[in-house]
Amino acid sequence: THEAIIDQKTFDEVQKLNLLKKKEYWQKQERFSGVENTENILKGLVYCGDCGRKLVRYKNIRENKRKKPQLHIWYNYICPNHAADQTLCGFGSIRELELLDVVSEAVRVQISLAEDMEKQAAAFRFESPVRQERERMEVQIRETEAELKRIRKHRESLYDDYADNLMGERDYIYAQNRYKEKEAALQGQLLELNRSLQSIHEEEPSVNPWLKNMLRFRGKTELAREMATALIEKITIYNSTTLKIEFRFSDAFRQLEETLSGKREGTA
Repeated sequence: THEAIIDQKTFDEVQKLNLLKKKEYWQKQERFSGVENTENILKGLVYCGDCGRKLVRYKNIRENKRKKPQLHIWYNYICPNHAADQTLCGFGSIRELELLDVVSEAVRVQISLAEDMEKQAAAFRFESPVRQERERMEVQIRETEAELKRIRKHRESLYDDYADNLMGERDYIYAQNRYKEKEAALQGQLLELNRSLQSIHEEEPSVNPWLKNMLRFRGKTELAREMATALIEKITIYNSTTLKIEFRFSDAFRQLEETLSGKREGTA
């Protein structure tokens, strides 16, 4: 056994004080139960950087009997472990408004970055040899389809010439076979061209999940619940000035970043 860090009397007094604070808090919450809560935009996304638990939003109400508005309401994110026993966790709380300001700015930066990367990807795609090869094949396919249509039309018109005695049976059969051979060759050529076209892969910006997800909220100026849950994976709070925001599809972001970086080096 080891000597207790605090004596039993001090421990009991702290516990009593905590219970008293909780009682006062819930009494106040009951008194002002009619006061409508604001939307908890970051609900379920905020974690304690000390113990790892999810932070909960805590409503504070202060009465101003001599001033208007008479009720001053604000919210904090608190760690349940710290609230229950300060020895379990060193993190206390952070004001919701301060946290929302930081998160909103980070989201705006990410969306702005997504818009910039979309432009870069579009520019590289326009100049890409892969794009040029695709366009060349698409032209070949259109030309082959047009030639195939012309051959079929000529083959179908042969019977009219034969029926009108403009050509003999032997010539008719010979011409029919020649056109069928050309038609079969063009069909094979068209099949091969389409296979080659499908084998050419070029990453489209809109296919990248990080980019697609960010650009959903292009032009949005205020952080909303839908935006927060769609874009943010996790927010870890270490103290009032240090936090970490993890965005969704971070692997896709890094992949796009590496792709664009490689293209920039290739054109340098």
